[in-house]
Amino acid sequence: MMKTLSLLFAFILLSCNGQEGKMKSRKESSLIIKDKNFTFSIQDNNYTVNFATKSIVPKSDDVYFENNSLIVKKTSEDDNPHNLLIYRYYFTSASNTIQLNKIDFSKETYVEQDDICKLSYTYLPTNGSALSPNDINTFTEKDLAMYTRKLDLKQALDIVSKINKDYQCTSSLNDNEITLLLKQYPLNEKTVNDYNNIAYYQEQNKNYNNSIFILDKILSQYPNRVVAWLNYADSKWGLNNKQVSKEAYIKYFNLMNSQSKDMSRVPQRVKDRMK
Repeated sequence: MMKTLSLLFAFILLSCNGQEGKMKSRKESSLIIKDKNFTFSIQDNNYTVNFATKSIVPKSDDVYFENNSLIVKKTSEDDNPHNLLIYRYYFTSASNTIQLNKIDFSKETYVEQDDICKLSYTYLPTNGSALSPNDINTFTEKDLAMYTRKLDLKQALDIVSKINKDYQCTSSLNDNEITLLLKQYPLNEKTVNDYNNIAYYQEQNKNYNNSIFILDKILSQYPNRVVAWLNYADSKWGLNNKQVSKEAYIKYFNLMNSQSKDMSRVPQRVKDRMK
């Protein structure tokens, strides 16, 4: 059985060189200090970090510099004995601020020594979301919803469908991630199939609203795209919006017929829900 140490993080910002450090609220974007030399504690150890000299006293495998970033590593099972969670927080210095630059997150789920899921993502702060050192103690996997994963369109499709052939696990996209994808990879003839598939898997993951968000954009631009109407109807059905769902199933059925598609491929649920 995989074993892990759960680190209890309790960060306390202390005064440096006679000057008191100040911290913004979690909703703001940075930890303000008056010196690039500050002290915080992890468990019973106090660490003095100096961004100017890139030094940490005492040396630690959990707090260290990597290039110009301060790395703080937290390993946790997140109250689930089958999950191993590892967070790496990257803080960078600019002027009189220490800012969260990104979070590397990995998750391994296992049962009776068999891995059943492995995930590994980089999360980026968005829309003013922030994390300061003394927030890390209470940070959980759910808090990652405040951030956006750094993904391309293919990676997005991979994570909502199946990570790889060895590990059967999925992860839904959040609102910010979908918006960012659409901005970076605009909906067009080359990307519409990927977006439709992402919407399908979002529906399969029971993330109906985000599925509909994508499908609304697809159907606005491609109103005769048959499979999008089926996915749209299924998502509306999942939200128990039966009337809109019925109308969408009828639209799908009629488009299948008018475009001379193979009607034998119409799912039975469509015929049942059209009534």
